[in-house]
Amino acid sequence: MSFGGATAGIYLGSDEANENVDFAILDCPINNMRYMFSTEMERMDIGIPIVFLMSMGNIVTKMKLGFSYDDADVCKHIEKSKVPLLVINTKTDRVTPYFMGEDIYNSVTHDNKRMFTVDDSAHGEVFFDYPDENDRNIIEFIEQFT
Repeated sequence: MSFGGATAGIYLGSDEANENVDFAILDCPINNMRYMFSTEMERMDIGIPIVFLMSMGNIVTKMKLGFSYDDADVCKHIEKSKVPLLVINTKTDRVTPYFMGEDIYNSVTHDNKRMFTVDDSAHGEVFFDYPDENDRNIIEFIEQFT
């Protein structure tokens, strides 16, 4: 979920994942670190230009952690994935907007993918709001690919 989904999505594009992972389920995943940080900084409204904050944050991230915001673009990585994928998301998610899951889904180049979307759940709440539909989609997906 969220940044964990982004981490998993990036990994899914690796040779190691393609050889060892049977399937993956991403629930309300983030598709792009840059979007998440810039959106949050805009909400904070601290009076410093977003472009400056993003540039400095990107430099510090690269120096301290060894990767840039652009390196954390899930869509760029997941297009190399051969792992069957289920994306779960909601059209009213205010943390990871609907388009993020849709972008990830559309970036997967194989046909072994599904997307389960609901109209009215909050971030990460599909499991609680639609337990039967959620379980059915997950079970059908797993049965298809195992």
